[in-house]
Amino acid sequence: MVTYACFSGRCRSCERLTGMNILAAYFLLSIGTVVYVVFGGLRATFMYTYHHSICHHLHLQSFIFHTYGTSPEIASLARMCAHTS
Repeated sequence: MVTYACFSGRCRSCERLTGMNILAAYFLLSIGTVVYVVFGGLRATFMYTYHHSICHHLHLQSFIFHTYGTSPEIASLARMCAHTS
């Protein structure tokens, strides 16, 4: 359902921005996606997703360390819980 909504939004954007027929947008975007995946795009997609996840985890860990380790207001998980209750 979510994939269809995203795909439909892409096609509607192509229609609004370029004046392309909506059926042509559905057809051409789906064909373009299939061609990309068949010719090695799936591997690139998995690699991108892996690296993107690593970057998110590093940023999250950096934020947690900065918040709980160096912030004078919070300084620990126990103080954070005390502030929120």
